[in-house]
Order: sequence, then C-alpha cells, then structure tokens
Amino acid sequence: MSTAVTADDVLKHAKTMKGQTKQTLHHKKDFVVDVDGSHAIYTPKTRGIPRRHDHQTLQRICDEYNNNGGSLHPSDYDGCVTRNASYTLTIIDDLVKSQQNTTANTPPVTPPNTPTASNTPPTNTPSV
Repeated sequence: MSTAVTADDVLKHAKTMKGQTKQTLHHKKDFVVDVDGSHAIYTPKTRGIPRRHDHQTLQRICDEYNNNGGSLHPSDYDGCVTRNASYTLTIIDDLVKSQQNTTANTPPVTPPNTPTASNTPPTNTPSV
C-alpha cells in the first residue's frame, strides 16, 4: 500500500460503485453500497436491511487497515465497534486495486529537456 486510506477515500470510491452488486471478500455475501453525505450505506442482498457506517466508523476501520499492514480479514477489526467491517474492507480492497491499476497504466513521465524520438534533431550522416 503506497498511501494511507481515509474515510473520505472510501466514501468517494463508494460513490463510483453505487448500484453495483459487490461481494464481501471472505463470506462472498452480495451487497450494494450507497453514500448519504458522510455515511456509507451497505445493503445485503439476503435481508435487504441497510447498515450505515458513519464517517467516524469508516475512519476507525481505515486507521486499523493502515496500521495493521493492510489486512483484509474482518476478524482483525473486532476493536472497531462494528460487526460490518467486511463491507468497508471490500470497498477498500476495490479502491486499492483501482489505484494500483491506474498507476500501472500511467505512462512514465519524461523529464523536461530529455531527448525523445519525437524531439531529437536528425543527425546529418552521409548516405552510403
């Protein structure tokens, strides 16, 4: 993990996932995510009862994620005062993977004044 994950990152990424069915990482339970202000709302497909995580809860999960080496095991989050960390961990996992894909697909930056094939003047070599 290159940078710390924050609750704001989770909320921003969750907005891009609105309406998509996701699965928790370990129990493979289907759910959808929505965002209402500073709350992530996870609705499991099985029961349909929404579970809200406020900004403070999201940040506690993010802090623990950042401090425990990026563990995605819900049992590592028992001290975060929520039984529903698995939903947030799924969003974090998707966020981190999307950041890695963006970094992998970004072309290298050429420093200014570095010759490249397009800006290197032709050399005058005699034809043989």
